[in-house]
Amino acid sequence: MKHHSYVTGGNGNDEYFGPADKLRNRLGEGTTESCNVYNMLKLTEHLFEWDAIAEAADFYERALFNHILSTQHPETGNVTYNLSLDMGGFKAFQDPFEFTCCIGTGMENHSKYGENIYYHNDNELYVFQYIASELNWEEKGMKVKLKTSYPEEQLLVFKFDCDRPVRFTLQIRATENITNRKEGQFIDITYDIPEDISRGRNKISIRFQAHHSNTAGPVFGIRTIKK
Repeated sequence: MKHHSYVTGGNGNDEYFGPADKLRNRLGEGTTESCNVYNMLKLTEHLFEWDAIAEAADFYERALFNHILSTQHPETGNVTYNLSLDMGGFKAFQDPFEFTCCIGTGMENHSKYGENIYYHNDNELYVFQYIASELNWEEKGMKVKLKTSYPEEQLLVFKFDCDRPVRFTLQIRATENITNRKEGQFIDITYDIPEDISRGRNKISIRFQAHHSNTAGPVFGIRTIKK
C-alpha cells in the first residue's frame, strides 16, 4: 500500500512492480492493471480483519472510488484492462467476448459495492466504507441505516432501530475531509440507547468539513476510444 501504489490505489506498469517509491517515471498506457487492484482490495480486506487499522480502509476507499468505479462503461457495462495515468491517457473498453483476466475480475469488481462496509466485534461497530447501506446487527438486536451521498456530500446520517436497550461504540474513520484529525485513525463514539427510547429510531449526524488535499478523489466523466 505504501511503496508501490499510485495515489489512485492502483499499482504497477505493464503488470510489473518496480523499485519502491519510484513511480513517476513508470507511467504509460499499461499503468494500474485492474486485476491488481482487485487483488489489493482482497489484501486490504484481510489486513483489516486481522488488525482494524484505518490505513487499510483509507487505501480501500481510494482504490474503490478512483479505480474500480471508473473501469466500467456507464452505458455498455464494458470494462477496462488498465487505467492509464500518463499524460493524455485514455480508457480502452474491452469487447465483452474477449476473454482476459480483467474481464473476469471486472465482472466481480462491480458486485463489491455492498461488501466490506461494516465490521464489528462484541461491542464495536466499525464503519469501513461510507456507502449508503443498511445493516442488521443481529447480536445487538439492532438495525443500522447509513444515509449518505459521500463523497459528493460531506454528511453521514446514521439511524439506529433497536428492539432492546443497547450500548456500543461506533468507530468512524477519519478521512482528510475531517478537520483537525489525522487521516488513518478511527474516531470512537460510545452510544447508549436506554430502555425508554430503545423501541424506535435514534439518529446520529456527522458532517465533514471539506478542505483542500493532495489525496486523490473521484473524477467524473468519460472518454471512449473505439477500435
